[in-house]
Amino acid sequence: VLGERAAHADAPLHVPLAALLAAPSVGCAERSAPSAREVPLLAELALAHSAGAVGYWRAYCTLVLRAALGLFARYGVALELHQQNSLLQLRAADGWPELLICREVAGGAYIDDGVFAATVAPSVRPMLHGRQDAIVDAELSFSSFFHSTIAMHLLPAGACIAAASRGRGADGLDEARMVRELRTCAAAVLDEVDAELGRLPHALDGADGARADVARAHARAVRERLLHGEQAPRKCLLLMRLLGSKSERFVSTRNPLHAAAHAPPSL
Repeated sequence: VLGERAAHADAPLHVPLAALLAAPSVGCAERSAPSAREVPLLAELALAHSAGAVGYWRAYCTLVLRAALGLFARYGVALELHQQNSLLQLRAADGWPELLICREVAGGAYIDDGVFAATVAPSVRPMLHGRQDAIVDAELSFSSFFHSTIAMHLLPAGACIAAASRGRGADGLDEARMVRELRTCAAAVLDEVDAELGRLPHALDGADGARADVARAHARAVRERLLHGEQAPRKCLLLMRLLGSKSERFVSTRNPLHAAAHAPPSL
């Protein structure tokens, strides 16, 4: 497919993440089950790219996190960027990730009310979708961000590439390296946010400074929970189905990005 599209450089390929993580023969009735040599499209693109699997994964993480984590750390807005909602724009010639598109915003946004009020002009609030359940507290907004973007998007995408990399040695991406690169990219995005917020006024400068202080405190809290928290939230979908409820239910699990898990061994 990429070869056919390469001749049309101005027409990039748009693929849902769910399709990128599927083996080529899934859903094709005329073909047998996937063979051991068949790998999901995302892994195929990463392993074949001239940047290597690590370089491709680093670019993928940076693209997703600058969009999702950048939005959440700055404004307290978490989008449901899970596998169904995430549409990736890939360069036609080689499948390089160029753009992340959220396919659902009417019912897939969770907004931290306090941070949003401090960082976004008051005139924006009336323009929001009428659903009041989009305006939530800090805990639910972070839980929604972590579950959708980290647990249900980036970690499965990285695991897909890591699984296909087995036996490739330095040309592949093992799971430990995958998580380290993800953590490094997240820290880099948060550094960008901190640098930007650091240029804003401070509390002694009046109301604008007070609002900027709220934004800085939020960004620090996001960094602490994302990179240094031992536990992380996961949506308990089975419990929600058993209860026949659409109310969000989360449980705490081990945080794979926790700093201690990636510290160098002591001598």
